[in-house]
Amino acid sequence: TGWPNHCDGALSAYSAKRNELSAQEGCVLWGARVVIPHSARQAVLMELHEGHPSISRMKALARMYVWWPGLEKDIERTVNSCRECQMCQPSPPMAPLHPWQWPTRPWARLHVDFTGPLYGKMFLVVIDAHTKWIEVFPTNGSTSAVVIDHLRTTFARFGVPETLVSDNRSCFVSEEFNQFLLNN
Repeated sequence: TGWPNHCDGALSAYSAKRNELSAQEGCVLWGARVVIPHSARQAVLMELHEGHPSISRMKALARMYVWWPGLEKDIERTVNSCRECQMCQPSPPMAPLHPWQWPTRPWARLHVDFTGPLYGKMFLVVIDAHTKWIEVFPTNGSTSAVVIDHLRTTFARFGVPETLVSDNRSCFVSEEFNQFLLNN
């Protein structure tokens, strides 16, 4: 009967292709591709996914034979939700390790970080890169003031290191912490 004057919602995707759509023998076609009704889409997706091809291979197959609005997103969702496909995915490449130079003496380079929460506490971990000596301080927070207080205690016992390495968490890059490092 023709197209309405105004198409919105579900019909807008079809309306955009209305000059390219044709009907032959009870099928709606877009070029040589069959337009699949909503009720048959899941069955077509399962047929395309037979043998667990990749997303790009499934899209290539679909582009030759079928079409519906959102086809490519439906293909991505199907492959991403397939347990077998996800199990066979290659692991992402390993990040290169940062080759630290071995410190020449104990307490020359310290590594600091927070871990937790565990049992309602955060733990400040300080590790000497030369001896692998570990100091762990249970804390109620992870602020610069807490870090400074525990590092003062540690420096009083073992001496001031040449280098302090952290993950640049806000408590390790604050103005207060930078001033503490400059003073020491």
